[in-house]
Order: sequence, then structure tokens, then C-alpha cells
Amino acid sequence: MEMQSQKLERLLSMKRAGWANLPETGSILGLTIPAGHRAILVERATGCIILSDDGKPTTRPEPNQFRRAIRYDRNAFKKHAIDFEGFAQHMYLDVKGNVTVGIGHLIPDAEAAAKLKFHHRETNGESMKTQRKGKVDAMHKRNAYLKVLNSGITNGSLEAFKDVTHIDLDPVVIGDIFRNDVKQFIHELNCEFPDFETYPASAQLGMLDLIYNIGRDNFCGGFPVFQKALEFRNWIKVAEESHRLEEINGKHNETMERRNEVVRGWFLDAIKDEPFFLNPDCPPKRLSMIPG
Repeated sequence: MEMQSQKLERLLSMKRAGWANLPETGSILGLTIPAGHRAILVERATGCIILSDDGKPTTRPEPNQFRRAIRYDRNAFKKHAIDFEGFAQHMYLDVKGNVTVGIGHLIPDAEAAAKLKFHHRETNGESMKTQRKGKVDAMHKRNAYLKVLNSGITNGSLEAFKDVTHIDLDPVVIGDIFRNDVKQFIHELNCEFPDFETYPASAQLGMLDLIYNIGRDNFCGGFPVFQKALEFRNWIKVAEESHRLEEINGKHNETMERRNEVVRGWFLDAIKDEPFFLNPDCPPKRLSMIPG
């Protein structure tokens, strides 16, 4: 007769069960994990916890099997961001009426605009040299910001704002701003989710897209179901909860819908890399209940 330990090894060898890290709390569903253990055995695809006969979570000496430092593809994310945020050297209003520039870089106020390295755009044959070598003083930048903010243009088109101010950012500067924005968002994700660096690369991409698009306060403070799913690495639930709603003139933003599908796909891809996620909705089950 097959012993339970043998059944466990068989399930593991067949990849029908696997080991996953626990949340920072060290417990889940009211089950206290024995001291020193940081992993729990779960069923493939469902994420349901497998319990041993004494009702305690089954653990293993190698609790950090899934811990790794896979990093998202930076170039892939930049291309994705440009595809959906756009690339604008001039200031414009996004669909929410926020003054923005570059690759979706929010300019919160006129003072922030004054600190950016705008240059005069060559117009009507006038050379950069005759325009003070392209330099733009702080007052001009503040006025340009206010001009865009109060332009009354609401169609969300980047091109519609091109001739509102005639000052631009150099593409190299835009690249620097983008890298700094991403660096700051990655820092915030690491602070909010201590295990972020161990998540599958595709999940990192999805989280980065969301925080880049809706901001830290919205991402970290407004979606408790999504937050809990991330904590338990329940990628199916994360994918379901990642959908953003955005309207333009009372209609669903089709661009955002396409963006949602890409991000949902990233989170579902995480399952392929880490099929043993923890699902708090699964009922506990004993080893004797596992089929064959």
C-alpha cells in the first residue's frame, strides 16, 4: 500500500503539486505554520492547500524553491508604455485633464513644469541660435503649463496640443524621465510588496503597468481584493481584478480595453511560471482526498 509520503513524492514528480512561499505573516486561512517553515504544499492550477493527516500544513526543508530574482523586460515595458501612453515632446492633457508630457509623465503643477528641460521649437524658419539657443526660462515654462491646462481641448489627441506652446523636451530627456519614473514606481512596489522581486517577470510587468498608469495611491490603496490576491500569488484572481474602467465623453476607452487585455494576459502568464499559487478561497483538504 502506498504511504502518504510516497504519494506526496509521486504528486510532486508528476508536477501535480508544488511548494510556494507564504505571505510575510507566516500564516494563511487561520492556519499557523510551524516555526522555521516558509512554504506550503499546494495543488497545481487550483492553488488549494494540501493538509497532512494531523491537520497541519505539509512543509518541506527547501522552503525557498520559488524564490528568485526574475526581473521584467525593461525594453518590453518601454515599448508597451509608448504604445498606450504615447510619446510627446510637448505638453498635453490626458483623458483625465492632467498636464502630461513624454511617455505619460504627469506634471502636477506649473512649478514642476518649470524644472523640466524644455527647449524652444524651431518655428517659421527661425533657428535655435536666434531663440537663445533653445533655452526656456522658468516663467515661460509656467505660462506654457497654464496655457495647456486651460486650453479647453478635450479630445485627448496628442497632436491637438502640438502648437499650443511651441516648447519641447528632447527625446533623450524624455528617456531619462521615463527611467526615473519606472525606478520610483519599482521602489514603491518593493515597499508595498516585500516579495515583489520574487514574482514571475510577467506579473512584475502587469503590476508596473498598473501603478504607472493609475499612480501609487490608487494602486496601493483602493483595491483590497486585488491586493490580497497579489499577497497570496493568486494570479487568476489578480488577472480578474486588474481590469480598469475608463471613459472618454461617456464612452468606454477602447485603448484602455486593449491595454487591459495585455495586462490580463501578463498575469495569466504568471501561472505558467508559478502554477502553485495560494488560493484563499479553496477549502482545506487532506492527502487522503487527493485522487490517485
